[in-house]
Amino acid sequence: MPRTIVLIWSIGLVGALVATLAILKQVALVLRTLQDIHVLAVRTRDGARGIAANVRVIRSLDALEAPIGDLREAITTLTAATASIERKVGSLLPGAAARGGR
Repeated sequence: MPRTIVLIWSIGLVGALVATLAILKQVALVLRTLQDIHVLAVRTRDGARGIAANVRVIRSLDALEAPIGDLREAITTLTAATASIERKVGSLLPGAAARGGR
């Protein structure tokens, strides 16, 4: 009888050891996955910080509205002046318009 108890007990211990090893393997897989998630979270955080730094500059673009308006006015003035000069040159050289400006 005691020998049977020891045999059953030993089989139970071996079974428990196998189950424990299987659980430890699963724990190792979970820990490795958690480590990968942590690495991705760190990369995401760094990327988000970079995006935030780049987007922060957008607020300062409002200050460029007045200079851009001035540039538009200057371009309009230059366009009108260029057209006027072309008309004047065209009136001085009547054949230039027929030859395509050459």
